[in-house]
Order: sequence, then C-alpha cells, then structure tokens
Amino acid sequence: MQTQHINIVISVFNEEAGLVSFAGQLSEALSKAPDQRWNVIWVNDGSTDDSQSIIDAWHFTPEHIHATKIQFSRNYGHEAAMLAGIDHALPGPVVCMDADGQHPPNTLLEMVNTFDQGSEIVLTERVDRADGGRLKKWASRAFYSMMNRLSNFDFEPNSSDFFLISERVAGILKEEFRERNRFIRGFIQTIGFKKTTVS
Repeated sequence: MQTQHINIVISVFNEEAGLVSFAGQLSEALSKAPDQRWNVIWVNDGSTDDSQSIIDAWHFTPEHIHATKIQFSRNYGHEAAMLAGIDHALPGPVVCMDADGQHPPNTLLEMVNTFDQGSEIVLTERVDRADGGRLKKWASRAFYSMMNRLSNFDFEPNSSDFFLISERVAGILKEEFRERNRFIRGFIQTIGFKKTTVS
C-alpha cells in the first residue's frame, strides 16, 4: 500500500443506535493495514441525538490513524456533509461512506487494493438492500433507467454513496462541482477517469 494518507469521509446523521458498532467495525478494518496511513473524517450532519458524543469518544491508538471531526450547526444534507469531508481531506485518495451500517468497513481494503491497480474511481454496488425490499429495488432501477435515458452518460445502476476517488478526482469536486443541489455519486461517474466497481 501507498504511504500517503487515505482519507475516509464518514457522514453521520442521528446514528446513535448503531454508531458504536460501526466505529468498532471501522477500527477492526483499519487495524488490518498497519502500514497504511489513514485520515478518518467524521462529519456530523446536525445530529440531534448522542452521535457527537460517540464520535468524540472514538480514538485509535496507533499513529497511522489520524482523526478529523466536523460538526455542522444543523442538518445540511448528506451531499453537503460528503463535500465538507472532501474539502478537509489530506493529500491522497478519498473514500466516502455512511455510518448507517449499509457501507461495510471490511470492504475498505478491497477498494484500496483495486485503486492501487490503476483505477481513479472505485465504485461499490449493492448486492442486496437492507432498507426496504422490493419497492426500494424497483425505485432504484427506475431512477437509474430514467437517468441513463436523459443523460449522455451511463450510470452504474446499483452504485452507492460508498466510493473511493483519487486525489485528482477529489480536486475536481472541490473546484468545479459546487452546486447547491449535488449528486456526487453521479458526478464522479461523468468526469472521464478510469473506474472500477466492487460488490
């Protein structure tokens, strides 16, 4: 693995119930790569529960883990949280993920290995959904079908907000994609760099 930092932007909004478990899974996953330097960027998107206390309590003893904690004054939305994390990233690639349990930390090392093989964008696709069954699956398929018909680009139909981008792609998001209403998982698929998908 590279010696530069890999940034992990984690969007949090009222995740008190599962955040301790998620944080433990994250610590376990990162401990498997002691030679890699990580920068974990927690972005609390205006949570009204005890999420911030859990974030504040999270610490990692090894020196290869750095933590940055951002707390919004109110809920600005998931896309704003991800972009704030990208804006605060150290030099190196950036992973974006949610803390709601749908983005498994044990996939991180596979994503990094895929990135190291030459992809500047590593998408993830859902193999199964835990948040709504058939209706959600149908709605997701319908959404991407419509997007692909209206757009000149082909979007991956099961891609999620769990992805890894190179420092160069992150720089483009910082400079050029500053719309108020954002669709970051779509943006990164349209800017032309080599991409790979991990299940």
